[in-house]
Amino acid sequence: MLKLNYQVYALISIEKLMNDLDDEKNKWIENGGKDMSDNSESVDRKFNIGDLVIYGNNGVCVIKACGSLDSASVNKDILYYTIEPYYSKGTTYYIPVNSHNVMLRPVVTKEEAMQLINEIAEIEELWIPDEKRREYEYREAVKKCDCRELVKIIKTICIRKQSRIAQGKKVTAGDERYFKLAEDYLYGELAVSPDMTREETKDFVIQKVSEMVE
Repeated sequence: MLKLNYQVYALISIEKLMNDLDDEKNKWIENGGKDMSDNSESVDRKFNIGDLVIYGNNGVCVIKACGSLDSASVNKDILYYTIEPYYSKGTTYYIPVNSHNVMLRPVVTKEEAMQLINEIAEIEELWIPDEKRREYEYREAVKKCDCRELVKIIKTICIRKQSRIAQGKKVTAGDERYFKLAEDYLYGELAVSPDMTREETKDFVIQKVSEMVE
């Protein structure tokens, strides 16, 4: 009888332990923590709620939430970042936390932004000998989501503009499009760290570069 009571007590204890573990797991998921299921070992949360990030070619975005999605068609064991554009409203992205196929990185720090600005005069423009590949090279540079590549595009097109105008030619539509795109991405990212507007950042960068080349 004593042995039977011990076995019953052991089974009850194990069941309670499993229930406690399930409760802890649910709390972690509800609070945006790591999924504790067997296939969540590779989940590595790199960002916290409120972090500013660069999400591919969508520019600066903010992490609004992190957790499983409330949808019958989505695996509940997968955690997602809920991301919204920083400069506009009305769009929401859901990015798997452990995805390796998505460009998601932190915005540059204030120190990194200032270092980049101080080095702009030394950054070489893009070398594109084949005119037919020009827009392709612009597009590939933009895809890298790298501030230095954006500076290269801006400098390259500035030089082309001056050259074409001097020859009495119009600026190409492709140059205009990628120049605006590169400026929006670059000044949009550089503005968030020192907490300035994009126009203020643009004016500041132009002033700094002018001082360096004088």
